[in-house]
Amino acid sequence: MLLRVLIFCCFHWLAFVVPALAQTGTPSTDNCEQATNFLKHYDQAILSIVSGVDTFGVTAVTNFFLQKNSLDGDLLWVKKFGSPDNSVFLKAQAIVSVADGYMIYGLEIPVVVSMIEAKRFILKTDKNGNLLWSKLLSGSVGNLSQQVATNPNGAVIAGGQPWFIASTDFTNGDVLIVKMDANGGVSDSCAVLPAFDISSTQVPNPVNTPIQLTSVQFSALQTNAPLLTTSLELVSTTYCQLCAALCTDTLDLGPDVILCQDSTVTFHAGSGFASYLWQDGSTDSTYTTNLIGLYSVAVTDSCGNQQRDSVLLTVSLLGDTPFPDSTICAGESLTVSMPGFTTYLWGPSGALNCTTCPTVVLQPTENTTYTLFASTPEGCITYDTFLVTVLPLPVRTEIIEFFPGDTVMLGGLTYTQPDTVQLVLPASTGCDTIVTYILQTEEQMAPCDVKVIGCLRYELLRIKLDAQNNRHYRIRVTNTCANALIYTAFELPAGQTAVVPAEGSVFTTNNRSYDVRNPNASPFHSIRFKAQAGTLLNLGASDVFEYSIPAQSAPNYIHVTAKLEPDQYYATILNTFYCPVQPYTNFGPGAGSERAGRTLGVYPNPTQGVLHVDCSDWAGQNVNLRIVNMQGQVLQIQNQPADYAPLRIHLSSALPEGLYLIELQAADGTRLVQRFVVQR
Repeated sequence: MLLRVLIFCCFHWLAFVVPALAQTGTPSTDNCEQATNFLKHYDQAILSIVSGVDTFGVTAVTNFFLQKNSLDGDLLWVKKFGSPDNSVFLKAQAIVSVADGYMIYGLEIPVVVSMIEAKRFILKTDKNGNLLWSKLLSGSVGNLSQQVATNPNGAVIAGGQPWFIASTDFTNGDVLIVKMDANGGVSDSCAVLPAFDISSTQVPNPVNTPIQLTSVQFSALQTNAPLLTTSLELVSTTYCQLCAALCTDTLDLGPDVILCQDSTVTFHAGSGFASYLWQDGSTDSTYTTNLIGLYSVAVTDSCGNQQRDSVLLTVSLLGDTPFPDSTICAGESLTVSMPGFTTYLWGPSGALNCTTCPTVVLQPTENTTYTLFASTPEGCITYDTFLVTVLPLPVRTEIIEFFPGDTVMLGGLTYTQPDTVQLVLPASTGCDTIVTYILQTEEQMAPCDVKVIGCLRYELLRIKLDAQNNRHYRIRVTNTCANALIYTAFELPAGQTAVVPAEGSVFTTNNRSYDVRNPNASPFHSIRFKAQAGTLLNLGASDVFEYSIPAQSAPNYIHVTAKLEPDQYYATILNTFYCPVQPYTNFGPGAGSERAGRTLGVYPNPTQGVLHVDCSDWAGQNVNLRIVNMQGQVLQIQNQPADYAPLRIHLSSALPEGLYLIELQAADGTRLVQRFVVQR
């Protein structure tokens, strides 16, 4: 018989001691530890494990070696396994082939203690002998810390899982049975197989020498003596090392689940049970689904205890557009709320009091599109955009004329001098109105004619005769524009020059000065008043301009114009109909004549209780006059024919001070509104 012998370990020991190899320098076996070798036939190869030392000296420790040969005896490789710090002896006792490698069982023996302190180790390599993991059987219950060294492990693969059987004591040991998974773990939660640090190296250049052996026939002694059996009762104990008792796992699938749309959920029944049975017959420890329904599982632990639990799965139905577009007035705010979510993100942040709150206050100054991202505890997300439109506050200007010595009350304050007052009038619906009141004193007589063109207001106040019967005109110009007045001009009869003021003179009114051109040719034959430097007529300011024309002139209309900075022009026509002239002339309207630009004159304004209303534009027609407060309530109604003389209305003494409206509706369908102030 031809046998190949492996020689390695620095000539310290041989797998088989062969005298014929003495020429290699084999040392005396007095300094060698006896080698142990186990051979197995796996995977069309011969696997062997052997334990021993491969170095000289008293500090040498036992390692073990894994060797793989072909079925023809050719050496494929040799791997050495040992303690990284040489603190323990390693003795391999059994090798078992598994689908993806080899399981090796053995003993870990401390160098400085006796054999009874040995502990079992288990390791796994791949098919090429590369170490995958190593575990050490340890514990503090019974005699598990005193492992026997003389009896080898009984290693086996059963039911697809690795087992090993050994005694637990050096002398009168019990039987120890360990069942593991493919990674060296046990089926319960006990930590009896912690990781064990083992080094693994490739043995370089091992010797593979053929030798010649002879074989002889051996006859074994046989006996037909009867086999005697005796009943023996064994006591079985399950040890749980360094942990709680077995079979204490509690089944809990968790609370009911609200699932986001287009998502899945996995229910976990736990890994500590022996068997699982879900409602559809599946037997895994987990169950994945995305369908609404009730899911349940029954489990059995290794002690035979059974538990059941169920959980309801529903789908979150989140609205796509929770907030409609909204409209607010300038200066107002809008509060929106979206409760029930875990996280919030609002934007833009500039007009928000909070970007991460469920309730936020929006106060934009311009039209703004807002966004919201919100997520539920289940991770469901809703998204929305909505537009908030900001309406500008209505703005209007009121001119309140009062007589010297009278008072006007606005906003709870009393005024006795010309002034400009701005108030916000609350609205029952819609937006509040910003009203600018221009307070100015004037004669008791209402203007003869009023024209408003753009932001300019022209009022023909009166026409008087001087001693030479020249007509003297007073015209008030109010500029509510932001741009200042450059000049204003009043039409003169063709070919005539105003009597006063003189050409090149300076006209002064309200501490403002104007250069006079008399006559002026552009844009029409007129008298022009041009503002001097530093003179500013704007933002509601008013000036009264005066001039005289020769006695023979009596125009029915006065063409007026104005130029504002930088190049803005405003023109209109004032008529002189019904404007009283002292002394009165026989000039007057004929039957059926109409005034251009009908107006509703109201005086005095403020009034103490008696209101005169100029309805001469509708002389001969029935007019309906209504007194209305600022809340739109009708307080007083008067119906009567209009005449050239003003109509008199006696206001109720119970009418409180404040701002009111007088509405006129004539028989021809005309509707006009004028404001007045009651000041007792």
